[in-house]
Amino acid sequence: MGKYLSIIVFYGLFFVFVLLFSSCEKEKAVFFPPELGEMKVSDITDTSLCVKCSVIKNDELPLQEVGFCVYQSKDISVVRYIKCDNQESFSTTITNLLPQTNYNVKAYAKNVAGTTYSEAIISMTYSGYINEHPYIDLGLPSGTLWAACNIGAYNQEDFGNYYAWGQITTKENYNWKTYIYAEGTTNDDPRLIKYCNSYEYGNNYYADNLTVLESSDDVASTTWGASWRMPTYNDFEELKNYCTVTWTTQNGVSGRLFTGTNGNAIFLPAAGSHSDSSLDKTGLSGCYWTSSFELDDGVPWFLLFASDDYDVGLTDRYYGLSVRPVCN
Repeated sequence: MGKYLSIIVFYGLFFVFVLLFSSCEKEKAVFFPPELGEMKVSDITDTSLCVKCSVIKNDELPLQEVGFCVYQSKDISVVRYIKCDNQESFSTTITNLLPQTNYNVKAYAKNVAGTTYSEAIISMTYSGYINEHPYIDLGLPSGTLWAACNIGAYNQEDFGNYYAWGQITTKENYNWKTYIYAEGTTNDDPRLIKYCNSYEYGNNYYADNLTVLESSDDVASTTWGASWRMPTYNDFEELKNYCTVTWTTQNGVSGRLFTGTNGNAIFLPAAGSHSDSSLDKTGLSGCYWTSSFELDDGVPWFLLFASDDYDVGLTDRYYGLSVRPVCN
């Protein structure tokens, strides 16, 4: 009898132990590495750039380390780590970079469960400055240098300002009635008073035989200084013919990347266009003025692109489009 009782007690204690162990296993906490939000790159110069990121989930664990790592896109063997204060939102300025060089930048965050890295953002430092405005040298045959950002923008992906063709100030409404070089107009029958080579389109049969946009009407020259100008039809044709053109996203902004044969690139955001008081098709298309126009009817040329195509075409002067300056 005592033997059976011992066996019963043994198995009873065994099952109690199993139950207690299973209960402890169920209550054991499971932790995960931090989860990062979207990283942002801004204020790029020829030797530095600013980055910021945030931890959006951390299971209430203490952060052990946060920061950024940066390395040249063509040399991943040398990686610089820049530690930041252990806060959920963190940022820094990465300095001592080389001009006109592509860099991969990642954010990272670490806790007791592990380390998380963000997706890499490729950013290129500027080639230099003219009148305090940064430019990119794409190695084009003409030697033309392209501005790093639109007029009115501070970063490559910023939309910037919108201008009617030949006008140097922004406005609330973009239509024929507000266009300064047309009078007595309706949207159906515009009458031009400048850059008109045909009596058919001039106001009261006006014609001035101007064939080139004057510097006083060039928003790049008047805003950034005489060294800068609006691109011509030929400038955009050269950009198309001597660059690799891709549809991409930078810092969450869609647009076209034009990469020269030397590896340098400019990004033109899909900033849309203004008609009347409406801003349309942002993120879907980009519209950029040239200084060139058709002599017969005075209609200007512009670069138009979307995700599936890009080309230089003609459109009415009154639209509010983006301007990306150039210099030689």
